[in-house]
Order: sequence, then C-alpha cells, then structure tokens
Amino acid sequence: MNEICVTTTNPDWLGNLGRRLQKPLDRSERLRLGLLCVANAIGCLLVLSPALLSMTASAAALYFGQHLNGPLDWFLFELLGVCALLCGIVAADLLFSRPDFASGVPLTEAQSPELFAMLKRRLSHFRLETVNQVYLDDGTELQIDASPRWLLPFVHRRQLRIGAALLFFLSPAQFRLALAGTVSAHATTRHSMRGSLAQSRRDWNRIATAVNRRSSISSKILRRPLGWIAALVDALGKGLEQHDRQMQYRWLRNNTDERSATELLAARTVAAEFLDKQYWPMILKAADRCPQPVVHPFGHFELLLQRTLQEADVRRWLTNVRTRSADHCDLLAELGIDFLKWAGTPTDSAYNALFAAPAVLDRLDHYWRKQIEPEWNQRHQHFQQKQQRFERLQELATQQALHGRSALRYIKLAADLLDREQAIEAWQSTVAANFSDASVCFACGRSLLAANATDTGREALERAAELSPSLTGGVKKLLREYRVDASTGAQQIAYTSP
Repeated sequence: MNEICVTTTNPDWLGNLGRRLQKPLDRSERLRLGLLCVANAIGCLLVLSPALLSMTASAAALYFGQHLNGPLDWFLFELLGVCALLCGIVAADLLFSRPDFASGVPLTEAQSPELFAMLKRRLSHFRLETVNQVYLDDGTELQIDASPRWLLPFVHRRQLRIGAALLFFLSPAQFRLALAGTVSAHATTRHSMRGSLAQSRRDWNRIATAVNRRSSISSKILRRPLGWIAALVDALGKGLEQHDRQMQYRWLRNNTDERSATELLAARTVAAEFLDKQYWPMILKAADRCPQPVVHPFGHFELLLQRTLQEADVRRWLTNVRTRSADHCDLLAELGIDFLKWAGTPTDSAYNALFAAPAVLDRLDHYWRKQIEPEWNQRHQHFQQKQQRFERLQELATQQALHGRSALRYIKLAADLLDREQAIEAWQSTVAANFSDASVCFACGRSLLAANATDTGREALERAAELSPSLTGGVKKLLREYRVDASTGAQQIAYTSP
C-alpha cells in the first residue's frame, strides 16, 4: 500500500515512436539496452545541465572580467554573471530535492537479532554492502528496495522491506529461503548491466515524482522533460523489470528442491490474494460506521487469519494464479510448475520465530492508521452520503412506488446498507412495482441471486429477458455464474451482509 509511482502523460510523438519501435525492440535485446543507456544519459545530462551551465557561465564571466576592454565586454560579463546565478539557484534547488522511498516501521538489531544475523550472512555470501535500513511494512513483499539519494540514478539508499502479513504465511525455513532468493536477485541487479538498467526504470519514476511534488522554478522547468524521460525508460524497461522479479525464483529453482520452491511460491501467492481480495476489504468495511481508524489489522492478524481464511478460497486463488498476470504465467512455465499446492499456515510462523514481543505489530498498527487516515475519512464520508440518499429514497418508497433511475439507485444502495432479509424484501417489492421495466427486473434479479434468493431472482431475470431480448445473454451468464440450474434453481453462493 505504500508503493511509490508516478503517472506521466506521454506526448503523441512519444506514443507513436514507441509503437513503431515495438517490433524491433522485441526482436533485439541489444537495441533495447542501447536505447535505455541513451535515455539514461539524456536524463542525467538534463538534471546536471543547470550545474554545468552555471560553471561554464562562471568561468566565462571570470575570463571576460579580466579582459574588459569596452561596453560589449561589460555587457557579456554582466549577462554571464546573471546566467551563472540563475543556473546556480536551479542547481542548488535540484541538489536539495530528494526522491521518496518506501517506508514502514524501522527495525533494530535488538528487536530481532536472528533476522539481522541472517541478513548479514546472506549479504556476505553474495558480496553486498550492508543494507541501510530494515523496515516492516503493510504489504506482502520481501524485497530490497533501492532508492536514489539524489535526482540521479547512481548512488542509492537500500532498505530491506518485509511484509508483516507474509511472515504469518511462511515457516522459518521458508523465510530463510525467501530472504536468500531476495538477496540473490538484488546481487544480480547490482552486478549486471541489465539489472542496473532495470533499476533505472524505478529510479526515474521516483525522480519524476520528486520533481512534480515541488513547486520551485527548477521543478517547473524540468517537470515535463523529466516526465518524458521517465515514460520512455518505463516503456523500454518493462521486459527487464519482469526478468528482475523472476530472478529470486530462478535462484530457488537452482539451489533447492522443486517442492520447497513450489510451496514458497504458493504461500506468497495465497498471502497476496488473501490481503487483496479478503482481508483489506473486510478491514476497510469498518470505515462505513467508524469515522476514525481504530482497528488493529496487524495486532489481530493471526487470529483473524485463522478465522477467515477458507480452503475453498485458497484453491480458487491457486487455480487462477495463471490468469492474474502474464508475469505469473511466464514464471510458472519457466519453472516447469503445472499447479501450485499450499500446505497451509505453518504451526510456528516466521513472525513468531523472529520477534519475541508483539510491540512491533503495535507500532505497525499505529503507522498503518496514520497512513490510511485520509482514505478512511473519504470512505466514511462517502458511506454517510450513500446512507442519506438511501434514507430519502426509503422515505419516498413508503409514499409511492419507485420507478426508473430512482428504483435502480434504491436497488444498489439496499445491497450496501440493509441486511440480507431486509434487502430481499426491498428487491421483491421493487420488482412487483416495476414488472414491466426490464432494467429494474434485471438489476433486482441479479441482486436476489447474490443474496441466495434463487427462485425470485430467476423469475425476475427471466421477466427481464422476456421484456428485452437483448438481455438474454446477460441473464444466461448470470445463471451460470451463480450456478443456478434453470429447472431446479439450486445454487451455492453466499450472501455477505454489510
């Protein structure tokens, strides 16, 4: 949740150039790497140009200051002095601009001696310098994040980012394997030209973000050209980024058995899917009723994980892992893995092995509440507005039947604000009052199916298809999706109340 990115608007000529170069780039890896080197050189020259111009103008002003022979020499001396001063101001502003880096709760060696000892051994084995900081964050990743210290993709600060939730899905042995793969992937990035160019893609995004965030003269001058550089490097480096992400699993494949590599990949997949699809939606649902974030998503994570994680969901996530993205599909194909099998949550998790006290999770909860507060307040305000609209519609519904757009809004809001029985009753009454409106019948039928009211839902959908034959395809798709048999009406989809 704390990833740093930049959104750049590509000019038309850059988009056309990218489309023309796509086929040659796909065919020639050398061409891609060469263009990336050129783009990086142009970007560095652009950032350094104010300092270079300031030094050049200062040297020229000193020369003319020693050879003043007339009005023209005085004019050039003053002009060069002004140019040197202005470029110096812009260069100083760029010098004090710092790209952001992903953060979290900083860890010390006293909090987890075993973690730091393990990290030192891995860094020494792969001949890497010390990581500047170790952070525990609210994600599910385990990676070494390198952020440029200045607005140039050279000298970096390196942080080991550990997703707190991931530690509850891994055993201590799996965490040691994952850490070794992470350090190995970072070593490959550091020691290869390809890896350095892949890193520059992330660097230029952060540099462009840092420049966009400031409102100084230098930012206004360099914002657009640096955005172009970031967009160009981003487009050219996509393939390298995918290669970089798969590097640690290649190391695991070559240095451990297939079962261990498969179980580790499955555990990381389940952790990411659980947080994205189930855990965070459940936690953020509390924003509807509570104006301030007071929950403890990490302090209570282990207990909630045991109570909410369902085996059916895990099977579905692992079965559909190939459809998540092309990266996952390519990775599984390269590793020769047909399907993923997860052994379940470990009896002794990596978190319990690395941290003796829960104080770290309390600090992470405090950090998360501080970061999520703006989004939380926005969700709460949005829910209050929906509730007010629904109350007005409910009051109107007691006086007369709702039709058209009012009925459709009422159907949608009832799913969010009423419990199952009340919602079913509201949808049934709306269908009865709008039995000649295909769109209302369709919306009510879909909501009734989701609430396990199979018979009334199927009748409403069939009525919608009868009134509007163009909806027949959508009706059949819904019946298949909710596993409704046209003759028996049997289905097994559960309704989640607000």
